[in-house]
Amino acid sequence: MNGERYLLIILALVCLLPLAAALPVLAEPQPEATPTAPPQPELPSGAGYIVALDAVLAHMSATQGDRAPAPGIRWRVEPAAEGGSEGYCYLAEGWRICISSRGEGPSPRMYRVHLEHGPSGLEWLGRVDEFGTLF
Repeated sequence: MNGERYLLIILALVCLLPLAAALPVLAEPQPEATPTAPPQPELPSGAGYIVALDAVLAHMSATQGDRAPAPGIRWRVEPAAEGGSEGYCYLAEGWRICISSRGEGPSPRMYRVHLEHGPSGLEWLGRVDEFGTLF
C-alpha cells in the first residue's frame, strides 16, 4: 500500500512538471521608472541658425573678450516664435541668445539676433545673413 502511494505521488509530480515549466518565472521586482526630463531638442541644423549663432559668438568673442560666452559652452535650446517669425533661443549660464527669421524670403535669408547676459547686463541686437555676415 505504501508503495502505491509513493507511485501515485511520483506520477502526480511527473504530470505537474510540464505545467510548472509553463508558468511564468517570478522575477525580482523592478524599481519604478523615474520620470526623466523631456528630450532636449537638437540644435537646428542648416546654413541658418547655426551659422548665425556661430557668427554672433565669434563677434562677441572678438569685441567683448572675457565678457563673451565661454567657448564650448553647452547651450539649451528652446523654440521661440514671435509675431509670425520662427526661431530658437539658446540658453546657458545666464546667457540668452534668441535668433529668429521670417521664414522663407528673399535670398540671402536674414536672421534677427538678440543676445543678453542677465548677470552682467550685456545686451546686443543685430542681424546676420545665412552666410554669417553681421549687419
